Amino acid sequence: MAKHFVSLALAAMVIATSSTAPAQSASQQEQQAAIFLERILRPWSLVLKTWDRDVIDAEWSSAKTDCMIPKRVATTRPDAGADSALPPESELFGSLAFYRGAKGLQSIELPEGTIEVFPNVQVGVSQSGAPAYQISNDNRTVQIAMGKVPVKGKPSVVMIFDGGLYLSCRQPTGDG
Repeated sequence: MAKHFVSLALAAMVIATSSTAPAQSASQQEQQAAIFLERILRPWSLVLKTWDRDVIDAEWSSAKTDCMIPKRVATTRPDAGADSALPPESELFGSLAFYRGAKGLQSIELPEGTIEVFPNVQVGVSQSGAPAYQISNDNRTVQIAMGKVPVKGKPSVVMIFDGGLYLSCRQPTGDG
């Protein structure tokens, strides 16, 4: 089976903001934060728990299949500060969903029901000049990179989150 390698340029976006990267104005940061929220607020399917190797076709296929299976959450386990409200039922697919909560950006692990709130969102610029994102709460800080990679010849939206590689359950239509 052919391997699909996710570009290391995408991984470079995870690198913390560089002092040599061009500074952004407050309005540019607000615009980038709005774009980030638009891109992250959706369900995601785990491809690799630790992104440390090439992805094979079967892993992409498994992630795509996971995006089509609705998840039932029997009980929720909100972390400190998170509210127990679930995202809309239309977002309960994949293995992780991000949605707006009362106190900020929230994530839910599916189907486990663990909810975490990330009230702090920071936008920076990586060394390559691409947007770099960081979300945090009182317990942890996570760097996030998003981009498009070819999966079976079609551009697919992916995210690197907490060291894992995720496939968006909502892919662009048309030429992407």
